[in-house]
Amino acid sequence: MVPFFVEFYIVYKLFTFFLLSFTFTFGENSNSTGQLTIIETLATNNEDFSTSTENFVSDKDAPVQPNKPQSFKLMPHKATYTVHLSKKPNDPTINNITSEWNDNTIELIKTKEGWTYKQNLKIYVHYNDGTITVIEKNVATYESPTEFFFHIEYLRDSIRESILQGKAERTDENGWIIYFEKPPMNGFIINRPIDFPIGHLENILKTIGTMEKNQKILSDQIVFDPTYETRETLSINETREALSINSVITPSKEAKVFKNSALLPSKKLWRVKDAIYELDSQNPTASYEPAASYKESDIELFSTGVINSMEINLDGGITIVLALKELTVYQ
Repeated sequence: MVPFFVEFYIVYKLFTFFLLSFTFTFGENSNSTGQLTIIETLATNNEDFSTSTENFVSDKDAPVQPNKPQSFKLMPHKATYTVHLSKKPNDPTINNITSEWNDNTIELIKTKEGWTYKQNLKIYVHYNDGTITVIEKNVATYESPTEFFFHIEYLRDSIRESILQGKAERTDENGWIIYFEKPPMNGFIINRPIDFPIGHLENILKTIGTMEKNQKILSDQIVFDPTYETRETLSINETREALSINSVITPSKEAKVFKNSALLPSKKLWRVKDAIYELDSQNPTASYEPAASYKESDIELFSTGVINSMEINLDGGITIVLALKELTVYQ
């Protein structure tokens, strides 16, 4: 068994490396959308930081030792996934989709005041003529009760196709101000409480913990999820807003055995599918689900927030499934 101080040091170095990628610069006007800078290596980890980073970590941001994994509680972890095609692509020239080990991961680290989240996706699209296209998605966020930072980028053959980064701050009235740095565009103010992706996931786990055997809908959750803000249906001059999300939660089967699956308190799964609406929409038809690009849907979830499988729709009619292969629990 690895000694606790070794495990903690590993987690600590992971987090400090992640935190060092953040640099925030604020002007005198807190409402300015152009004063925030987030280093773009945040999501890609391409830089080699050989110097010590301990001095860059404040007490509030330092990782903490989580409790023993519990059902219906979000658990700090790193999950590694395999990738396969969910269905035949619309493009008949595509022959197959492959990935390399450790290219597709999701990581959650608990800090004293919030959560850091990191997702990396990298797939190889093989064509009938023998050529290969590499598609990447990199996400990094920090979420606490008073602030939220996000960086999302998509690359094709190492060339960035899109990027979205910015921040959110809670106001004195418990509303939120949302800023967008890249691409530069109008932010917005919402004068009511909202959730962000990790908070929304925690609400889903609480709902699962109170469920009977049948499905349940967690409805009208007001969420700002920047993943959905990359959709092509919004132009650069449109105002981004928070979204209303209805989550349909259905009990599912138990998961198959995977590496370190014994670390979880239960192998029972729940299937979660989100329907995305414009805020305060009265239309029963989801606003963005059919048109969303790079949309994540049809998620299979453990009671600890670990994703067992997830369907992702990419452009070009490519639908892939991430399947859990290996789990590391931070404890």
